[in-house]
Amino acid sequence: MFLLCVMISKVFVYPFFRAYLGYTFLLFLFFLFLIFLLFFSLQSFQSPKGIFVLNIILPFDMSILIPFVFVSSPHYPFLFVMPLTNYPST
Repeated sequence: MFLLCVMISKVFVYPFFRAYLGYTFLLFLFFLFLIFLLFFSLQSFQSPKGIFVLNIILPFDMSILIPFVFVSSPHYPFLFVMPLTNYPST
């Protein structure tokens, strides 16, 4: 799922917004989309399994995003890396 979101943002979204808003705004949209996916998974399960998805998948995805954000935004690395590294792990 993470690689699919990255491919969609690289191929379809990135060429349209690069000239106007830059890559920083695309990362912001990607984080909003990731939060939306997690919220949708919680609403679809309506059981403790949804809480399990939130507690296990979210820290795992955030740990994957840390090097990706650091590499893709070399001019503003701490802007994105610092909030993600302070995320509480379960």
